[in-house]
Amino acid sequence: RPAPAVANPADRSPRWAHTGRRPSHDVRAAGALPENETLPAMTPILKAQPKTALIWNDERIDYTETLCRAQAHARLVSGPGARVVVFCENHPEWIYCAYGVWAARATLVPVDHMATAEELAYVLDDCQPADLFCSDQTRATAERALALARHRATLTNLQKVTPAPVTSALEPLDVDESALAVIVYTSGTTG
Repeated sequence: RPAPAVANPADRSPRWAHTGRRPSHDVRAAGALPENETLPAMTPILKAQPKTALIWNDERIDYTETLCRAQAHARLVSGPGARVVVFCENHPEWIYCAYGVWAARATLVPVDHMATAEELAYVLDDCQPADLFCSDQTRATAERALALARHRATLTNLQKVTPAPVTSALEPLDVDESALAVIVYTSGTTG
């Protein structure tokens, strides 16, 4: 059995580069996106041929709807470089918000919806986010956490955000590779 490959942080080549072929889960390998195409360039195609992006219970949500909702969330982010706490249970709004945070060139800080007000207040004081997104279910805990925390953040309920129509193709993001994408807090039991 060959020794497992060890990732070299200085090597920016994809993990599959040594095999000469792309993994089957790569969307380009599956033919979903032509080589050298970006998501913004594909926007007209997504509109013409709606494909399912998310399945939530019995609902199928296409890519156009997902992009519209992500753009609506991006408009609510304080700005590039802002840290944004997302404190809600798993549902499509969480995904829209995450994509919106990244589209706004901000840093996503997901917090488990089961966190207590004290735990959330710790995160708020530690990472000092500009924005705190919650849901109907987590709003009361988020409000208590803001009352306990020294740091202040703008509170927005994800389930109250209305999508705006996509009026133009999305522009490719010019992202600084050293920019922080996500900050993860754990309970310490994840091993």
